[in-house]
Amino acid sequence: MKLLKHGSKGDDVRKLQQLLVLEGYDISIDGHFGKKTKRAVEQYQASQGLMVDGIVGKGTWGALLSEDGEWVPVPAALKYSGEGLPPILKRAKALGYQTFEGEHRMNLVGIRSPELEANSFDDYLVCCWKEDGEWHQKVWPITTDPGTYWMLHFNEDRVSGTAVLVPGQYFAHKIDLHSGSYKAICQRLAKVRVYRDANRDNRLHTDDSTISEGYFGINIHRSSKSGESTKVEKWSAGCQVHARLACFEEMMGLAHRQVRETGEEMFPYTLLRQWF
Repeated sequence: MKLLKHGSKGDDVRKLQQLLVLEGYDISIDGHFGKKTKRAVEQYQASQGLMVDGIVGKGTWGALLSEDGEWVPVPAALKYSGEGLPPILKRAKALGYQTFEGEHRMNLVGIRSPELEANSFDDYLVCCWKEDGEWHQKVWPITTDPGTYWMLHFNEDRVSGTAVLVPGQYFAHKIDLHSGSYKAICQRLAKVRVYRDANRDNRLHTDDSTISEGYFGINIHRSSKSGESTKVEKWSAGCQVHARLACFEEMMGLAHRQVRETGEEMFPYTLLRQWF
């Protein structure tokens, strides 16, 4: 990772800011290393016993990153100890949603960030399943929102605004070809509900008066086929999109196993507003 300091800009700054937000610091994820980000870095350095200089070098990155160098997008509220029902499923149950506890049955739960500015992979997809009677969990970085490109360029002749999936539980997805290209988890079995954002800016607008219901192709798919994407742009016109190819492939491996082991082809998807 690059050395970052006050005045730095770019995707590495965005990653830094997201990590700091997950550590509990109240800053924007905008890719600009300003005064608030510098102050958060200094406070984090002090909390870790590091030299407090507001500069993000090897020591600060080392404290923020996992041993394999991946940034860790798992806040405390989503971490699972391995005992009992995972916290995300407890939350879903408390909201009245169904959970599935059969062997190899996937529970896919999206968590939408409260950030209103679009174009970042700042949401989460949590997958929980049982294997040999024990719960397992994976947390992957995704976007649950459309990218800026589509928010600015939606076709007025065809739709009344860019699609933003309404939080709720949907029994609409199965494995199929995304855009006729590769296998993903696709909306084929039932209708879903979407807000229509017609403001043509990079901020999300979720007005209940704009909700429509239908088959919109709100799929769960990947972004880049070569690794990782840091900005959403054209990758999502309303779909739920993985930031990392490896995470998408991990999801699809579990999905194919569900079908193979259980014969169940439907994948329930629950989208929650962030509560932590």
